[in-house]
Amino acid sequence: MLKILAVGNSFSNNTTHYLYPLAQAAGVELKVVNLFVGGCPLERHWHNIQADNAEYRYELNGDDTDEAHLVSIDQILPEERWDHIFSQQASGDSGLLDTYQPYAGLVYAHLRQAQPQAHFWMQETWAYDRASDHRDFAFYHRDQDEMFAQLVAAYTQTSREVGATLLPTGTLIQKMRALPFFATHPLNVEDGYHLNDYGKYGAALLWLQALAGVPADQVPMPDDAALRQLEPDICKQIAQVVTALEG
Repeated sequence: MLKILAVGNSFSNNTTHYLYPLAQAAGVELKVVNLFVGGCPLERHWHNIQADNAEYRYELNGDDTDEAHLVSIDQILPEERWDHIFSQQASGDSGLLDTYQPYAGLVYAHLRQAQPQAHFWMQETWAYDRASDHRDFAFYHRDQDEMFAQLVAAYTQTSREVGATLLPTGTLIQKMRALPFFATHPLNVEDGYHLNDYGKYGAALLWLQALAGVPADQVPMPDDAALRQLEPDICKQIAQVVTALEG
């Protein structure tokens, strides 16, 4: 069984949402835990580690647990011998290189000390929808292409600095946006920055392919009510984009 821990925010919530049912459909046993605080940047993760703050919602296999029962990172780190551990920057800061360090290095050093056998990853988050009214979009002159270019550069440099493998979710989302269907069907929900079910599906396929080695175009569609509402042909196109990205 693969054991996966994400220390993130609502964007890790988006990308792990369908990972468990897709893994089940592909015959892969896994446990995925997502610890998240909405909008949480690396700086706050580090301060929470230092103070052992119990601020994190605990999601198991895509399902939220008791909202009243918050946990700290160090409460959950010993829960398993984790195979894969992820973190990421807050979306608004994702293209601002000076927001990453020293916090990324400190967070990853702490995680690595606790779980030295794990494979460490940094998830590249995605640029906002072109029509997004998120206040932090102003950092990038409300230009999706500018935000994307800056976040790719920041994640690429920082992942090398902390010794983590970069998982290019943001690049995947940008490539999915180039599919004709998404010219009229944005990949974001109404807030303009979180992913809709198509985006969550693609991101989960990428995680499964990278972590379990299952080509995205060979993953059957699980028996999930929300995923059954998606257009099969569009899902096939998304799987092909994921396979090409990692291949």
